[in-house]
Amino acid sequence: MSELDYIRNEALGVEEGDSTTVFCPFCDNAAPYAPSLSVTRTGEGILYNCYRVACSGKGFIGSMPAEYIDSIAAKPKPKSREYHGQTHNLSKSQIAYIFAKYGIKAWAGFGWKYEPPSRCSHKDHRGRLIMNLCRENGSIWGRNSKMMAPFTGTKKSINYISEDYPAKMHWCLNKLMPTESIILSESVLDATKCHQLQHTHRSAALLGTVFNDETIKCLLEANIKHVVLALDPDALAKAASLVSKYRVFFNTFKILSLSKDPKDLSQEEFDDEIVSNL
Repeated sequence: MSELDYIRNEALGVEEGDSTTVFCPFCDNAAPYAPSLSVTRTGEGILYNCYRVACSGKGFIGSMPAEYIDSIAAKPKPKSREYHGQTHNLSKSQIAYIFAKYGIKAWAGFGWKYEPPSRCSHKDHRGRLIMNLCRENGSIWGRNSKMMAPFTGTKKSINYISEDYPAKMHWCLNKLMPTESIILSESVLDATKCHQLQHTHRSAALLGTVFNDETIKCLLEANIKHVVLALDPDALAKAASLVSKYRVFFNTFKILSLSKDPKDLSQEEFDDEIVSNL
């Protein structure tokens, strides 16, 4: 039995929109190891995703358009690094390089700033990027604190909420071209990259993968009719379950299968994996 036939067989008892976890045929994690392959039934096929970082068992089985692919490159496991309590302030050129890498062109206009290690409450030796969180109408409801690359601290991203905002989304504002379409990604930097490199869809960050009735309400109030989920590669199973549950609220609700996090895509990769599939 092939790996894909094994997954089809395991998915037979799963209801549409539901998931199960089974042993992964790609990394041979049979008993006594814990099952690590998530198998999700959607209206169009079967989505599978192994939670093990080194495993390439991620993809989709079914007759779907280009937003699904049968195999996705696994994200490499980050190397641990010890700094032994030393501080490493970034130079202005290093900060400018990181901003350019993530497509942050008008960072001062967003009220964003760099916080050096000496001022970080969490001992992050490269410092943090402090970013305002905006509602769809432009008002600010909190701040996001993100470690500067390479990630060395204990908490990669922290939200400081000044006002209650149930939908928990950050909107990249584009008042010159309001549209009924939106790209939803996970982090503020992901949404910023999408905002800077494409101009046909609005962009917003879910600040994770939380997507609930409050999120739907916020999108409908903003007259959004077409939703594109551009989540990180390891969130494909979650994305499929969201589409299955909430697609009835929008004219179109689709998933993009990406090889990397949106913020890490080059211009060519971004055009090929996101812009060409909008």
